[in-house]
Amino acid sequence: MKTICLATTIVAALGILCACGPASNQPVGLDNSPVVAQRVVTPQGDEVVVANMDLMTDTIDFPMSLLLSDLEIVKLDDRQEALIGDGYTFVSPNHIVSLSYQSGVKLFNRDGSFITSVSKRGNGPDEYRNGLYDAQIDDANNRLYFINFNANKVMTFDLQGNALQHIPLAKQVKKGKFHIDTEKKRIYMAALCFENTEPAFYIQDFEGNLIQELPSNHLASQVMDFSNEVYSELNTSALDYSMFWWGQDRLDSLYHYDEATNRMVPKFTSNLNCLDNMHHYIELPDYYLVSRYQPNPPKSMLAMIDKQTLKGSYVRLILDMMGDIDVTNTGFVDGNYTLNIPPFYLQKQWMDWQDLSDLPAGVAKFIKYIQTEDAEDMNNVILLGKLKQSKDEGFTLKDMNFDPNGVVKQKVVSQVNDVAEADTTVYEYNDLDNWAMFPDGDVQGALKYVRERVHYPDNVSADVKGLVQVSFIVNADGSLIDIQLRKGLHPALDEQVIQAFKSMPKWRPAKRDGKSVRSKYTMAVGVEKQ
Repeated sequence: MKTICLATTIVAALGILCACGPASNQPVGLDNSPVVAQRVVTPQGDEVVVANMDLMTDTIDFPMSLLLSDLEIVKLDDRQEALIGDGYTFVSPNHIVSLSYQSGVKLFNRDGSFITSVSKRGNGPDEYRNGLYDAQIDDANNRLYFINFNANKVMTFDLQGNALQHIPLAKQVKKGKFHIDTEKKRIYMAALCFENTEPAFYIQDFEGNLIQELPSNHLASQVMDFSNEVYSELNTSALDYSMFWWGQDRLDSLYHYDEATNRMVPKFTSNLNCLDNMHHYIELPDYYLVSRYQPNPPKSMLAMIDKQTLKGSYVRLILDMMGDIDVTNTGFVDGNYTLNIPPFYLQKQWMDWQDLSDLPAGVAKFIKYIQTEDAEDMNNVILLGKLKQSKDEGFTLKDMNFDPNGVVKQKVVSQVNDVAEADTTVYEYNDLDNWAMFPDGDVQGALKYVRERVHYPDNVSADVKGLVQVSFIVNADGSLIDIQLRKGLHPALDEQVIQAFKSMPKWRPAKRDGKSVRSKYTMAVGVEKQ
């Protein structure tokens, strides 16, 4: 069952908030921000940057052109077999691969032209059994590697989609993040670990032989909760490692793995406690990021700390070269920035952007097309950027070879006629090609709709706040049925949430094999007195 919450990956990946045209007085970097961190030397002799989040009182707009050396727009192939949904996007100099619960593994050339679907969900030797999780593309050796949620092997295919000899894993891995060194023929694996039962990190060869492992020790989760996450983003030359613990009373750090001494060397931490603030750390070449989620009231925040000056602030990452689109996505992996966007989101953000004269010709042509055409039936757009390795690097917005006549639109059929005949099945999210969506195309829009209709009666204290969880079915015609309370907060508030769902306009229904079908969801709505 799909649970939709403000803290989910979906909201992060689709978290485009607004576009308001180029700003005239946009702040530049963190130059005017206060010093918010200090360098501390541990008893082991390690220098750690420690951020005091209480010193960050302002939120500034931070232009992405200060982080990226370039950015390009890749419009993906529109053919039915090429359509992708939300998910993880990985890039190499020549290829793009999408891992999605909805559409599986899709392989594209770097220009967005579709190559093939790779593998499929199933129990066969070349199939994956559960959620896809991490991938690596090796152009030089014609290889695509990926693993699933609970993996015992690295799935290995060539870049034409043909199965090769898969690599057995030395340890069963839950939510693993891996890096393959093709010259050494070694796999470096960061793993989610529980109660000291699995290593936090290990190295193996291509035959599945363990070379060395790092016991989990203090890195282990105190409870077996698969909501926890492990991060190893590889945006610098170091093998970084950090954990996200869900609701556990502990402090945490971002580490670098030292292969010679087989230990995690702490590099960055903060005064946040996991129990009070769900957060994780991200390392960029010149900055540390703290991605923070506050449940009551529901709020996502992103803090940035300069490694050299130790100045910091909460930031809104602004795609200043793309019409000042405000994004919550922090898709920094392998030294790249990736953002997977449905084109109707771009249409909403770019509708009022009139002066395109300073843009490359192909980019301007694409934006005009998005502004005027029906974007509902187009495949997703991928924004790709390269992280600067030095602040002195400039920025280039790359042109694109866009031909409006080359857009292959799917046949648009009415919401009534495209309903799958006699199909009364209620599908889960992993069996769908496209999920159902609130009319404005935004999960946050649905949450906002509900919250605006919840009012505290006089007999309910303002101290009563938290999450109300509701399950429902989106019919093939977009109507909501079988609306049920799963987790309540207060009877008077719970009833208002239920009534808000019942009053919702029709959603865009889920799709399966080109037909509208019934689908089931669970949504957690943050409620508090305004």
